[in-house]
Amino acid sequence: MLGQVGPRFEVVQTRDTNERSCTIAVGKMQTCRLFTRYHGDSTTMNLPSEMQTRLNRKPFRVPQRLIELGVVLVIMVLMIAIPNWYFSWRGGQAAKEHVPIVQAIVNYRAETGLLPYTLDDLQRRFPVDIPEGVGWSNSGSTGSLYIFSGIRISYEFDEGNYEGWHGGFANVSLPRVTPTVSVVTGQQRVEAALAEYDRRIADYQEEENNRRIRTAKMAMLFSLGRSDDLHAECLAARKVYPDWWRAQYGAVKFSADIYRAEHERALTAWVERSPGFVHSWYLANYLREEGRHAEALAAIKKGSEHPLTSLDDDATWVPHAFAFDAATYACQQNAPNVALAVCDSWSRPEGVYDYPSKDLPAFRAAALLQLGQIEEAKSAIAKVLAAEKKSRLWAGNLDQLHAAIKRGDREYIYDPGQVYEGFGQWKLFPPPEFQPAETNPPVAAPSSSD
Repeated sequence: MLGQVGPRFEVVQTRDTNERSCTIAVGKMQTCRLFTRYHGDSTTMNLPSEMQTRLNRKPFRVPQRLIELGVVLVIMVLMIAIPNWYFSWRGGQAAKEHVPIVQAIVNYRAETGLLPYTLDDLQRRFPVDIPEGVGWSNSGSTGSLYIFSGIRISYEFDEGNYEGWHGGFANVSLPRVTPTVSVVTGQQRVEAALAEYDRRIADYQEEENNRRIRTAKMAMLFSLGRSDDLHAECLAARKVYPDWWRAQYGAVKFSADIYRAEHERALTAWVERSPGFVHSWYLANYLREEGRHAEALAAIKKGSEHPLTSLDDDATWVPHAFAFDAATYACQQNAPNVALAVCDSWSRPEGVYDYPSKDLPAFRAAALLQLGQIEEAKSAIAKVLAAEKKSRLWAGNLDQLHAAIKRGDREYIYDPGQVYEGFGQWKLFPPPEFQPAETNPPVAAPSSSD
């Protein structure tokens, strides 16, 4: 054999020095023997056409771009998979390291019926070590334990399906922590929670925290329908914080009939001592719930002498919502002058909420219509309709109001529709931290004496 010539091409020496034979095998073709003969300086080879075509084909090669794309895809997969694996592994490790804290919180809730107000509360009852990088947020019925240990994970407390371990990038697959102590339930849980509120009220003397704890206790008593106890709690709070709106309102709202006039005078004196639109609204709201609409309208009109501003840091509404409700009530009571007074106060907001309201012209238009000032009403409705095209408003039924103005219907009573859709129904107390099984319908006032 003289050597290899091309792919699978074998040259074999024969007797005739001018003649060589070769054996060729191409692909799956059967091997055949052919002969070539030198003619001068060139060699002539006679091959079948099919074999010649196969020999001339270039070998298959993967395109360079396809190779590059595959490499990129592999790198991208690794870039996602490796961090996810690391975060999940690290999150699981961090969770295991902090299980004792979660266990202490779960046991705290089992014994007191409440989540700890602070981690200091927790350590008083369960002296567990709290390392750096651990934070606690109590939102009443829910709470979050935040853990910053290379990555951020949390354990959420809500007594529902969401309770358990959570992580941003980490998939923490540890089970939900369950109590290792006896769990108080029913009436025992209620009494344990009320006792815990009393302890916190005594321990936390700083005003913001103290009022927040008192509010939580009031909400629990309200949900239980225990108006006697609720009224006593409001009186105790009013004594400590005489300028607190919730204590002032609750003291008169839940007082016995024989003492009602006394507490009304106290509420009125507080409004005069701490004047403002929002404080006048509290008095007016109480009066209108009592069916004393003329007095309620008078209180609103007097409050409208003051600019609209936020007066209480724990108010359940923003100032614009109080003005919206007062203007709605004035329209319902067919009191256009009161509605215009509210609009005047509403038009000059101060403080954090000093921006103008786009809903205001709707009530001004309705009041002007009732007063027979049709042209002024048309101008006001044009403003609010233009504002509605740009953004959604709280005020609804503007087409009906526009139609009433067009026909000059002074008997039309404007109803803005779902009044509380944008800012929620006003409530004196927030929801309780848990719903007792024996909750009774709340009673406005007790039958017993103070």
